[in-house]
Amino acid sequence: MTQQVIYDAAGLVLQWQDTDKFSYADPEDGVSVIKVTPEQWANQSSLKWVRNGKLTDIAPVDEMTETEKLADAARSKRNQLIKSVRWRIERHRDEVDLGLEPTEPLEPLLQHVQDLRDVTSQKGFPDEIDWPVKPLVGGGDDVD
Repeated sequence: MTQQVIYDAAGLVLQWQDTDKFSYADPEDGVSVIKVTPEQWANQSSLKWVRNGKLTDIAPVDEMTETEKLADAARSKRNQLIKSVRWRIERHRDEVDLGLEPTEPLEPLLQHVQDLRDVTSQKGFPDEIDWPVKPLVGGGDDVD
């Protein structure tokens, strides 16, 4: 008795076949075939994937590509850089609310945050990123 499954490149089982009972067209390009045991044949409803050449009920984990990893790391860095300047924006607003002279102008800080948000739109993202420079406090050294 020859029983087999047809599965795609992602490992998804497309069809269970019993070649002793039925005739099937040759598999199309991009799909693969493995023979199955009688026990596997009996468990068709739970075995939906092929991983490392073996039937399983566990779906494959999508691996991130190098580009996706770089993009993810860049977004994390961007989010941290935005957080690192947020306190200065809050301080400015607090000073204004209290009627005090602001320590620094708000617009360069807001522009910096927007520039950080826009790094994902840069032409070379995520391989080449031109990170915006954080505005200095009053034109001098930055104090975080």
